[in-house]
Amino acid sequence: MLELRDEFLVKHMRGTSIELRNKQNTGWVQKGPDDLLRITYPTADVQRSLEAASAAAPGKPIVFLGQRGRGKSHIMALLHHAFESPEAVERWAREWGAKLQAPKLNKLKLQRGFRSISETMSNQEYANLWDLMFDRHPEGAYFKGKFESSGTNVPAKSLLQDMFTKQRTALILDEFQTWFDGLHDEAGATGPKRRQWAFNFIQSLSELATQRPDLFVFIVSVRDNTTDAFKQIHRDGPVLVDFKGETAKDDRKRLLLHRLFKNRDQFGNDYIERTVDVY
Repeated sequence: MLELRDEFLVKHMRGTSIELRNKQNTGWVQKGPDDLLRITYPTADVQRSLEAASAAAPGKPIVFLGQRGRGKSHIMALLHHAFESPEAVERWAREWGAKLQAPKLNKLKLQRGFRSISETMSNQEYANLWDLMFDRHPEGAYFKGKFESSGTNVPAKSLLQDMFTKQRTALILDEFQTWFDGLHDEAGATGPKRRQWAFNFIQSLSELATQRPDLFVFIVSVRDNTTDAFKQIHRDGPVLVDFKGETAKDDRKRLLLHRLFKNRDQFGNDYIERTVDVY
């Protein structure tokens, strides 16, 4: 008999999707990596994402492109733990590498010494992106003071580099497009230009992710490629993980089957399809 995972019963039967962070401290980045790894299948998108964030990565922003419900948040939570708990994720990768005979998983080597700052931006917890970074970075209070005393509207790129030198950082922003497209510039010379400031700040982050990958990794998710936020990041040639790619449909099926059933490997596809077809 197919055995449903407890995680499925708790999360999916209530209609709750993967969430990076919330006020209830039940988001997938607020817990240890084991629960997430237990329901993660190493699809092509998962493997490509891990490779892009690995020690062998060339140093580029990483952009997840796809509509809601495609599994972007799941992989972003995995990357959070890849930076925070690299040993656990490498161990998971080796186990799957042996099972699937996948050399890239067997040889996965993740970076060390990074702090993950991960946020679901559609929660609208922060008016400015740098507020999030100053709030979560271990040296954030000091660099926030330096920024406020500088008199500039946007933190300088040099200040960010100094901050990331103190603590290497991976910035992981889910629902990035939803947040950015909701920003507006107020009329008048003295009104806050939140959209323009964010646009300029994104440029600095993208450049740092490209120029100093030893200090900073920048990862975002967007629904499509029409937003100005995506276009700004795209200038620096990001690694694009497109959830509409050739393998996306099959990968999504494998991921869902693994997430649903503890003993999925013990049953063939025909049996599983007959079981779930009624639903």
